[in-house]
Amino acid sequence: MTRVEISGPGEDVIERMLASGHCKDAKQAVELSLRLLDEHLGHKRQKLRRDLADAMTDVHEGRVAPLDMAAIKREARVRHEQESPSA
Repeated sequence: MTRVEISGPGEDVIERMLASGHCKDAKQAVELSLRLLDEHLGHKRQKLRRDLADAMTDVHEGRVAPLDMAAIKREARVRHEQESPSA
């Protein structure tokens, strides 16, 4: 068995899980949290794979354009100026 010390925000989360009655003890709270994290990361990996497959399909089917960094910078500057408060 691996023992870890949890403090700060992690400890706060465990305390909330116990206070809400969602978990009966700290061990169960940690196990649930790790399982949920693992599921979350798995979903992120699946989405990344789907997005990459979609991008590769776009490339193979010619739905791509040259990268125009100057245009990207211009658009970013315009957005920044629109979002920034006037001096």
